[in-house]
Amino acid sequence: MNEVTQSTASAAAASATGQEVDLRQLERSLRRPRTLVSFCLSCLCGGMTVLAAVPLFSVLIMLIWRGGRQFGWDLFTELPPAAGMSGGGIGNAIVGTLLVVLIGAAISIPIGVLGGVYVAEVDLDSRVSGLVRFCAKL
Repeated sequence: MNEVTQSTASAAAASATGQEVDLRQLERSLRRPRTLVSFCLSCLCGGMTVLAAVPLFSVLIMLIWRGGRQFGWDLFTELPPAAGMSGGGIGNAIVGTLLVVLIGAAISIPIGVLGGVYVAEVDLDSRVSGLVRFCAKL
């Protein structure tokens, strides 16, 4: 192990056990080029993250500002309008999504429960149990 790793590990162990940290050794380890480069690149990465988040948040704020006026119960209850007409809503999309989720749950929940009972109670170490475990992990 190199000295930086040793000093970091010893400082962490000392703080965990309540012992004092050797500040002189810690200060020397912070002056190493590797630590300085790591700190600079961490700052650069954080700055780039903030820079990338600015346009994303500006679009979100603009969407909330301009789209908030159109938000209401009509959005959720009305059907979409014909092409070129204003107004309307997404009522049929919500109903369609709920139907797809209900049909999927009606098919998958019984199969999952029966597969779990088979693996746990009927046959613990067979090929079929291995296949059921594999499919459950997918």
